[in-house]
Amino acid sequence: MEHESFEDPEIAKLLNDSFISIKVDREERPDIDSTYMTVCQMVTGQGGWPLTIIMTPEKKPFFAGTYIPKEPRFQRIGLKQLIPGISGMWKHEPEKVKKAIESIQDGFDRSLDFEAGIFPGLEAVDY
Repeated sequence: MEHESFEDPEIAKLLNDSFISIKVDREERPDIDSTYMTVCQMVTGQGGWPLTIIMTPEKKPFFAGTYIPKEPRFQRIGLKQLIPGISGMWKHEPEKVKKAIESIQDGFDRSLDFEAGIFPGLEAVDY
């Protein structure tokens, strides 16, 4: 993905026009990687790298994904479509961003409620 997308001038322009992009080395900052991998697993049901998290300036994530190709393929949206879509949602549908943030935060908070080795009771299950 690094060579396919991040070195591509068209993708770089889309990213730079819409976001402040930060690359985190998961080996140097496993704490950051672990936090946002948990978010990705909650949002998508899976994890992996490269990990993409889109968040507010207040560091509140509202989108998560793993490998995102430049163009749509493998039944995945491409960066050329995703970036303008997220940017448009940020500008024109802030209520959707707020709802996503609240949902992710609620799930993340609930994930912290479980103690290792202790199986939660039925009260922890949402119906």
